[in-house]
Amino acid sequence: MKELVDIANYLATNGHGRSSGSGRNIFVNHLPAAINAGVMIRQDYEGVSYQHELPGYFKAAFQVIVRNPDYVAGQTLAENITVTLNKERVVIGTMNVKYIRPIQKPIVFPASEGDYLEFSTYFDVCYSMTS
Repeated sequence: MKELVDIANYLATNGHGRSSGSGRNIFVNHLPAAINAGVMIRQDYEGVSYQHELPGYFKAAFQVIVRNPDYVAGQTLAENITVTLNKERVVIGTMNVKYIRPIQKPIVFPASEGDYLEFSTYFDVCYSMTS
């Protein structure tokens, strides 16, 4: 889903890290084990749905995972990303976003290979593609 790259670039533009180049710490659909502090955006397993009531619109869910060895820093970044992505009627890359909404507050679990903390938040998004 190329739209995830658009969201990654949007996060980088809004000061939440780098989505490309040297020092990259925002990743799409994978977060390398060697990265001890970073952000991953991944598509929900259900994929992108057509919105039949709104021709030309799509609906999807995605997950943002913030990895950090420090609880406060990780929680703060996860909450800041949640605020940044809680949007209505905005253009993000190739998407005309009707809304992006968090489904829940970030939850934390120690699941990484390096035993770093990972904060997870799911989002719903409804959008059409720009021309």
